Amino acid sequence: MAQPRTVGLNVNRSIGWVVLKDGALYHSGFTGTALRLNLEQREYQILLTNRGHPSAADNRIPTFRDQFSEF
Repeated sequence: MAQPRTVGLNVNRSIGWVVLKDGALYHSGFTGTALRLNLEQREYQILLTNRGHPSAADNRIPTFRDQFSEF
């Protein structure tokens, strides 16, 4: 699950997850939700937001979500 499968491409991905620089796994959805798993430290963070309200054109949620993934 945590083994990178796309080494050398713009984003390291495993099956269903983005593998972050610190080895944590990350997955996000269109509405702004995100999940970050650190298997080594046995920690997880969940981000629950609503990008679609009032407008999906608002870029503040994707920007914040990018910061969250690098936590």
